[in-house]
Amino acid sequence: MTRLLSALAAALLLVAGCDRLDRAITGLPPAVGPVPDVMVVMDSTTFAGVVGDALREELASPIPTLPSRQGPFKLNRLEPGTRLANRARGMRHVIYAAPVDEDSPVGDMLRRSLSPEQIAAVRAGTAEGAVFRSDLWVNGQTVVFLTAASDTALAATILRHGPEMRRAFNRVARQATAADIFGRHRQTDLEARMLDALGVRVHVQYDFVVTHDTTLTADGRTGRVMRLRRVLTDTWRDYFLFVEDGVREIPDSASVARLTDDVLRQIALGTVEGSFVQTDPLRPASQDTVTIGGRPATEARGLWYMTNDLMGGAYVRYATIVDPGQPGQAPRLVLFYGMTFAPDRALDKREFLRQMEATAFTLTTEPPPVEG
Repeated sequence: MTRLLSALAAALLLVAGCDRLDRAITGLPPAVGPVPDVMVVMDSTTFAGVVGDALREELASPIPTLPSRQGPFKLNRLEPGTRLANRARGMRHVIYAAPVDEDSPVGDMLRRSLSPEQIAAVRAGTAEGAVFRSDLWVNGQTVVFLTAASDTALAATILRHGPEMRRAFNRVARQATAADIFGRHRQTDLEARMLDALGVRVHVQYDFVVTHDTTLTADGRTGRVMRLRRVLTDTWRDYFLFVEDGVREIPDSASVARLTDDVLRQIALGTVEGSFVQTDPLRPASQDTVTIGGRPATEARGLWYMTNDLMGGAYVRYATIVDPGQPGQAPRLVLFYGMTFAPDRALDKREFLRQMEATAFTLTTEPPPVEG
């Protein structure tokens, strides 16, 4: 097991971001560029080999739980030392990677950041560099610096830190998506109604409408459910929140899955008689643990289908426990389920689903701001 060069973090801040101090008082400008784009500043030969393969595997491999098999991110290589590479400093997701002895501007930068002793440790394979920086040059940015003894060692470093990179880039991507979809106008009056009915709320985009607001029993659990939809001519986005009082622990994944399907059976009806939405147990699915609003939550991703009809798409689901900590208010289970329908192959299904993720991560028990 190699040790991480923690000193590299401070050194790289001085080498790559020395102008930040001049803007510390007035603040940094916002990051720009498409949400899924990752700028990789790297030599072309390195990118074409095992190092680039490792990045593609960790950040751009097809997502099994998307019908389109898109990757989480799109990698864009920029030639080191060029004007375009300099412009990467203003982007949301940036990676600088090179073997420690590579003869390139990135290799030069990384070596200048290390002491002779640290360079010797990297060459010997007893240390590696994997440094993550948030908001280094602009707000809403993650920059990753990577180095190791050789191409093979660097590829191994990338694979080890792949989950950390995805989490960091996903966090920035959700924040950028939320700023985009909620920046023009939020329905704070509808958020207040949601808070009053459910005890929790999420941000509501300007063109979503409520289709259900009722109490129902699903899989033996009784709670309040609110469903909201944004339906266009060729696509739709759809989510519901189910809240059950008096629940202190997140149910197991099988229980949450049954609850989800029973709610969908009752409220997500199709146009064909007897049709309704269900999650597809025969298609790829994934489970994870995340944090929403400081609370542990379980995450599930997969594909849904319409019974008795030829419709389907991707979904993401979160389950968490909210404890208001106030007299007379018991802990409650909150289930958020969001799904998308975008049959056109040209549409960006990953970004549609990211909108559902961004919405879920705004979950709060705080009242919405007063507009005007």
